[in-house]
Amino acid sequence: LTVEQHYYPNVENTKLQALLQEPLLKEKFSPEPSILMKGLVACTGNQFWGQAIIETKQRALKVTEEVERHVSVTRPVRMHWTGCPNTCGQVQVADIGFMGCMARDENGKPVEGVDVFLGGRIGSDSHLGDIYKKNVPCKDLVPLVIDILVKSLWLVPREREEGED
Repeated sequence: LTVEQHYYPNVENTKLQALLQEPLLKEKFSPEPSILMKGLVACTGNQFWGQAIIETKQRALKVTEEVERHVSVTRPVRMHWTGCPNTCGQVQVADIGFMGCMARDENGKPVEGVDVFLGGRIGSDSHLGDIYKKNVPCKDLVPLVIDILVKSLWLVPREREEGED
């Protein structure tokens, strides 16, 4: 196993179906997540770590869910979030990495933000990603991630039905 894999150990085959029917697995932690959710990593963020600058877990889920509504993801994309420069979320080895920082919104007000990294790799061709954009307010991330996925990773925008959000 690697740090990129998830595993439910010690489940007897006779109990596997009952486990898969548990509300926690059916409603929140699906053993069959979407492609983009499979590659999502987030440190604990400021909810549980005093040095973290931003909230990571809920924001990572929200941004990913929103991006999935706009882009057809057909191959693995690793998005990693970390709330502070300690980089427990290993943002530098992700396809797209988000490192928490303070940014300023359009009115100059301090808000939670991220520095965005692109192009990190693990494995035999490993290398660290480069800073793509600094001090991005978190509220501006969905369109930025969509743009990165379409223009840099060559994914396809979803066809939207009239009246669909």
